[in-house]
Amino acid sequence: MSPKEGKEENGDKRNLPLDSTLKESVEKIKAQLEEMSSNFFQVNPCSDAEELKRKIILTIEKFYKDMTVLNREVEKYKLIQKNREAEIRRMRVSPQRRCLGINTLSFPKWKHVLWIFLVFYVFVIFGLTCYIIFVDSTFIIETMICKILGRQRMWQLKELLNPFLLLEVDDLLPC
Repeated sequence: MSPKEGKEENGDKRNLPLDSTLKESVEKIKAQLEEMSSNFFQVNPCSDAEELKRKIILTIEKFYKDMTVLNREVEKYKLIQKNREAEIRRMRVSPQRRCLGINTLSFPKWKHVLWIFLVFYVFVIFGLTCYIIFVDSTFIIETMICKILGRQRMWQLKELLNPFLLLEVDDLLPC
């Protein structure tokens, strides 16, 4: 016997338990693969999709039913609220005002005051602009700007603008 053959025999003796465990583990894995493949083929994707579709349809139908119930309740509360508001209006309006035909609830007081203020403001602005444009066009220059700028600066401004207003600009332009 050569030393190589002895080593091979010793190696074969050592590998015997490993080979048996490897064979067992390979057989276990094959068995698991067969089980998984059989389970895989048993599952039908079409039936799963149909089942999921049925569940979705059921949830949508439940949601629709709940929404219709909620809409009915909301309509009831709106009707109750309208009735309460009508009763409050009847209580607020006195019989004397009903005879006069005045409806104070259609136009609140603060809106009425705001409307009067805006109309007054518009007429004041419109009146002042018409006065300045048609009656006295120097109103702003002679009264308002004088008070804002002062006499000295107003005089300097008049000296600066006078040639332009009198069309004597030719002397001021460069040749």
